[in-house]
Amino acid sequence: MYASFARRIGCALGLALLGLGTVAASQDQDEDRLLLQTPAGDSSIQVWRDSLVGPDIRLVRDEGTVHGQAFGRSVFLHLRRGEVEGLIGAQLARFSWREEAGTLRLEGTLIGSPVGLEIGPERISGSVGPCIYALEYKDEAYAGQRVCGTGDPQQVSVSLPSGLPPRGSPMMATALVLLLGM
Repeated sequence: MYASFARRIGCALGLALLGLGTVAASQDQDEDRLLLQTPAGDSSIQVWRDSLVGPDIRLVRDEGTVHGQAFGRSVFLHLRRGEVEGLIGAQLARFSWREEAGTLRLEGTLIGSPVGLEIGPERISGSVGPCIYALEYKDEAYAGQRVCGTGDPQQVSVSLPSGLPPRGSPMMATALVLLLGM
């Protein structure tokens, strides 16, 4: 009787571990990674269907909202079809995205500054928050200059997931705006 019970527990535990491995493998497949390299250091965000995670960002998607912390600020955003709206710190953020002819277009405002960014197979150009980007795609990343505020131009590199430009999901659009604008 004891051996039968132990065998059932062992089988159940094995199936549970197999299930966890399957979930972990499927989560790895759903993950995208964004990387911004600047002279001051690197910033990265892991983009999942229901979360954004990185050294400076921890956001969770819960039904129609995204909330948590990003770059030292509280974040509470409402997700709507093609649009994100809410607060980052005490300032408003509102931006939309759309895909046209192989280009992802982001438009709106981020903490009081305009968002007008185009991400295509050959370049990233435009503004996100206080930063203006002019990057060309080469060697599996976008590279070029950005200027933030009244600062000097900096050489930067942006790596995006395969399948450029990235798909326009609410989590991907939010990750792009936060990474490039904060």
